[in-house]
Amino acid sequence: MRYMKESFSHRKNKFLLSIPAFLIVILCDCFNGLLPINDRIDPNTDDPYEPSFQLVLSPSYLSIDKDNTIYTIDLSTSDKSTVSWQLTSYPMWLIPATKSGDVSGTTQTISFVSDLGSAGFGSSSSYLTFKSGTTTANVNVSAQKTVYPQSFNFTNLNASGKLLYYWSSSSYYTSLYAANKSSWLHCDNDTVTNNYYSNVMDTLCVSVDIRGLSNGVYYDTICLKTSDGKLIPPIPVSLQVSNQANINFIDKWLYLDRVNSTGNIVITNNGNSKTTWKLQHVNGIYLSPDTGNLAPDQIDTIIVSFDSTKFSDSLVQTSFKLTFDTIERSLPVVIKNSQTLFSTVKHKIQEAAFSRQRNLLVTIDSAVLRISNPDELKENKVIALPRKPLCMCVSTDGLKAAVGHDGFVSVIDLENKILEATIPISCVANDITMNSNVIYIFPIGDQWMQLHAINLSKKTECISNGSIYSGGTGRIHPIRNDVYSVTHGLSPQDMEKYTFRSDTVISLGDSPYHGDYSFGNDFWFTEDGSYIISSSSNVFRCSTLVGTDMTYAFKLEQKNLSYFNITWAEHHKQSGFLYVSSGSTSTLFRFSDDYFTVAGTFTVPDQQFFSNGNFVSVRIAPEYVFVNTKGDKIYVISSPESGSGEGSMLGCIEVDKFK
Repeated sequence: MRYMKESFSHRKNKFLLSIPAFLIVILCDCFNGLLPINDRIDPNTDDPYEPSFQLVLSPSYLSIDKDNTIYTIDLSTSDKSTVSWQLTSYPMWLIPATKSGDVSGTTQTISFVSDLGSAGFGSSSSYLTFKSGTTTANVNVSAQKTVYPQSFNFTNLNASGKLLYYWSSSSYYTSLYAANKSSWLHCDNDTVTNNYYSNVMDTLCVSVDIRGLSNGVYYDTICLKTSDGKLIPPIPVSLQVSNQANINFIDKWLYLDRVNSTGNIVITNNGNSKTTWKLQHVNGIYLSPDTGNLAPDQIDTIIVSFDSTKFSDSLVQTSFKLTFDTIERSLPVVIKNSQTLFSTVKHKIQEAAFSRQRNLLVTIDSAVLRISNPDELKENKVIALPRKPLCMCVSTDGLKAAVGHDGFVSVIDLENKILEATIPISCVANDITMNSNVIYIFPIGDQWMQLHAINLSKKTECISNGSIYSGGTGRIHPIRNDVYSVTHGLSPQDMEKYTFRSDTVISLGDSPYHGDYSFGNDFWFTEDGSYIISSSSNVFRCSTLVGTDMTYAFKLEQKNLSYFNITWAEHHKQSGFLYVSSGSTSTLFRFSDDYFTVAGTFTVPDQQFFSNGNFVSVRIAPEYVFVNTKGDKIYVISSPESGSGEGSMLGCIEVDKFK
């Protein structure tokens, strides 16, 4: 009877356009009367276009909480008929074994494999949509991704750390604890704390140590719980150990240029057997050594240099091939064989000073003092410091440097490049300045404090007979023992003067102004000590005469800038020029020292640097500006900008570029 109903439907569609409407009604009634009563079409209840079956799915809801696990859906039809079906929609974290098929009178089971790596952390919801003709049916699915991955598989060739992620949805912060580990199984932190509230993620780095293990397969689990008492299903870990070396490069690439023409390749053996390695030569690049033997847990360092005459004046990309046993490793090499104004260093310079007498650049970062030749832009000496450095200076004669710490001052001999002495002080150093006789320390702490000084001949500390405001900065006069300082955080701002006599710091008064002129955040002396250039671009006289000292002289102006703020100023008396960097601009300014008028500018062009495997264009904003002994070169230091990596940038610029 179903066939007769469908036949009538087709005939009705075929002749509908050619038969008048009233005849269609009469013919339909006549034809319908010929059918048995049970099979007659009731226009009030039957729709000839509606499918006569439904897709039946079981279960109607799936909850996915395990990775790489098979989940199934049973598919059938409501009347056990044979139909074709298609899976038209499914989430990426639930992968079907098949997306179409036929179901014929029985139930068909469709398999899915969970892939929680493709799901977002926390809860995810979606649905599976099955379709047959115009009939559709859905299964609601959800994924809960709290810990990922849910297992770890290590080998001695793949023993480096892997991250375990934990998603917290608690309404208050939680801690994640890892326990019950074998001696070969390690987590970087046994406790990782959420410092936030809800919907945040913690990580543990899981690694294995194959030392002392015999060949075989080892199993363990990482048992996790949170501080709110929630237990997390154990994470199974397996480790397969076999006798084999595993040599890897420490770095991901090697970069060389005309400034950094020599570099190092470091390799390490993470395996459990000794082996012989060999590096394949590249024409124009020299390796020392190019082969060797490497035991487990040992490293080798290969010195690499290149001959610029063997390469075109351009960018060269090649690679080194490292072979051991039957395994080959590759290290990308990038050579920039062209002149460059700036070079990057691998550390961020915290503070810098310059010894013009010895043409040495002195810098500090988080733990060490570095002495460099600025013409080569290379380090000559790295000196470990006893405590974290807070400030640094070079003596006016260029022979020594001093580093201020919390409770100590380190003195460095720049001639012999050694740590000469570490002297206790009774303050935290905020700024420091020195000549060959005395070191002045500006403390930070309470509001009003005393200026500290060290007698270099006795290595003893003394303090001022008056108070200074905490957090001030200062510089010693280039010729006399007098030290000048500016206050910070005190209104109105003032400039003060002190001197060192008979193991005592004596106040020599302050400026005659009470907020009339800004002294800025920093200041510098001209080389002969006759002027003080402030960062606010105001220039003050410097004299032994009380009525003249610290009085306003004039203002450095740059007509193209509405507000000329000075970042660094460096005077070279012999050449007769003052060089200035300003704010975040890439332009350096030069002033003649007769009337301090502009005598040229130079805008540093954007530089190309190799960072994270790619060349990036970086805008240079000079901070420190130093002039060499002859006055024909200036050395520039710029802080790292976005995309340039973590290191600071050093540049050498010839003064004839100023126009």
